[in-house]
Amino acid sequence: MIIKVGEYIKFYYAKGYSLTEIGVSYRAFSKEDALEAVEMLKRFRVPITGGSVITLNKGRLRMSLDHWGCSKWEFDDYEVYLETSWERAKKYIMLFNDSPDCQYLYALFLPFSIEEPPDDD
Repeated sequence: MIIKVGEYIKFYYAKGYSLTEIGVSYRAFSKEDALEAVEMLKRFRVPITGGSVITLNKGRLRMSLDHWGCSKWEFDDYEVYLETSWERAKKYIMLFNDSPDCQYLYALFLPFSIEEPPDDD
């Protein structure tokens, strides 16, 4: 599983927008890339514990109040939890209203953190 998750981590850094300018250490994806990330995490059987929506408007990032969650404590069966975590993320991202005024980015939360890779200096 570590090798498979490594594929996701490469995707995370290649496609994810850095959010450090708004004080958070994680990254967020465009709608298309977020949906691809959900499918990738599903293939690797990594649950998505929730997510947040970030707006990108005129080059400025802002956290929104829009988010979703999925706690394993809601379920008696782990397989049901896994399937629900992926479906909730996918559904939330797909149904979130697009706006002609700004771009929405989606941060996916996992049960582990992804740290910045060391510089290649």
